[in-house]
Amino acid sequence: MKIVDKYPILLLILISLGLFAFNLAELQVSIMEARNFNVARDMITENNWFL
Repeated sequence: MKIVDKYPILLLILISLGLFAFNLAELQVSIMEARNFNVARDMITENNWFL
């Protein structure tokens, strides 16, 4: 019995990790993404949900 037939979920996870992690170090964070992160963090820490 082939490993692919025996563990199809494992194969799917390995392929997914390979595809998603391939260019992970290449993603650049823009200034707007960083700003949105800071706003979301402040909303959670201060429990202030109104902008």
